[in-house]
Amino acid sequence: MERAAQDADRKGSADTGSANGALRLLLVDDDPLNLNIMELMLQPLGYELEYACDGAEALQAIETKPYDLVFMDLMLPDMSGRDVCRKVREREAGKQRVPIVALTGYDMPGQPLELFKAGMDDYIFKPYDLRALRRIINLYAGGNEREADRQTRGGTGPLVESAPVLDTASSVADLSNDVDGYKELLGDFLAGLSARLDRMRRAYEAGDFERLNRECHTLKGISAGLGAMRLSMAATQLGRSCADGQRDSAGSLLEQVERAMTEAQAAGQEFLQG
Repeated sequence: MERAAQDADRKGSADTGSANGALRLLLVDDDPLNLNIMELMLQPLGYELEYACDGAEALQAIETKPYDLVFMDLMLPDMSGRDVCRKVREREAGKQRVPIVALTGYDMPGQPLELFKAGMDDYIFKPYDLRALRRIINLYAGGNEREADRQTRGGTGPLVESAPVLDTASSVADLSNDVDGYKELLGDFLAGLSARLDRMRRAYEAGDFERLNRECHTLKGISAGLGAMRLSMAATQLGRSCADGQRDSAGSLLEQVERAMTEAQAAGQEFLQG
């Protein structure tokens, strides 16, 4: 278990991609124990893991190599994770965007908005849960489909179309196999989709892309939590286009969200009635 801490210095090589085609993840944390925990969880799944112990190392690593996803601790010794993310977004300047997910041990009022303003795509709480980590990776990096993910970041949607409409098995397992509890949550979620879509349409028509992005952020999280991965990924794409200023594509991406909602509705009703 010494490898995670030792490998924090591996950032200097300049290859252009993972040799074995696995997703490359950058883990940024100054606590070797946290890195070792994530390594234990993720390495057996075949991901290529690299490490950084502070903000400067993280920035150098991200400039040197392409990563499919970055997990970023918010409290680093030289700068905050928010500041690291801001610098990354400034340097990207319209280029391919690397997904950055914050690692935090605190749930503070206003934190999600602050993370969004800093350019974070999402956040996850410590202590880590393997299912939550895998769901985040599937949501932002597309599981093991590196090329599909790159196409998705470029604005097309093959990754969305290939995602499961409704993964009920994983979601029920997340709820300790409480099928009745899952059905109740799913029913409430499906009942509220029409109102969610209406709010998103109004925000789009008003040109309020900040509000539209907030709606997407909420939708992608609850959709993923209930297994509606295609809808969650569609909401992620729309939210990313709003955050990146690529608003010309928002109309077509909103239509994609609507299609994914319709599919989730149909699959959800079938499950509830089955």
